[in-house]
Amino acid sequence: MTRVIDSKSSDAAAVACEVLAAGGLVVIPTDTVYGIAARIDRPDAIRRLFDVKTRMEVKPVAVLAANLEQAMACATFNDTAVDMAREWPGPLTLVLTRDPDLAGIELGGDPASIGIRVPDHELVREILLVSGPVAASSANRAGSVTPTTCGEIAALFGDAVNLYIDGGKIDGSPSRVVSLIDEMKILRDQ
Repeated sequence: MTRVIDSKSSDAAAVACEVLAAGGLVVIPTDTVYGIAARIDRPDAIRRLFDVKTRMEVKPVAVLAANLEQAMACATFNDTAVDMAREWPGPLTLVLTRDPDLAGIELGGDPASIGIRVPDHELVREILLVSGPVAASSANRAGSVTPTTCGEIAALFGDAVNLYIDGGKIDGSPSRVVSLIDEMKILRDQ
């Protein structure tokens, strides 16, 4: 049975944290598009995220953090990265050298790097403060457009996702992605 909860519900964050802690997948509203999230310390959940999206593991998923402090526990921040992180919370994903403590976590792509962002969505940051960082990707099948409503996403994924948080229509675009590995390079502009 597909479980949907309104983002304005007083227990939305607590329910999402319980599902994530149990190794479940949660569709979350963000400031850009809907995403599918799994805790980064739940490898089976991250594998399911790739499977549900039909995403090839050569293409990485990002990590969402509640704040700069959480992000800095996941990656190496040089002065440029710290300066760019002043745009957070917001639609900017920084690709940085992954913290060695996260070396064994399969996020797809280059295992030495990590794409990280702090979303400008209060509920999501509240969840992240409790759950810790999550692996996340847009709530779509690989190569398809991300639906703009939770209902469309629930119809697409059904029971393959454990919880859907309905944040209304989100008609945004994915975040800007900037790599700071070796030299600054824009990987995706808005």
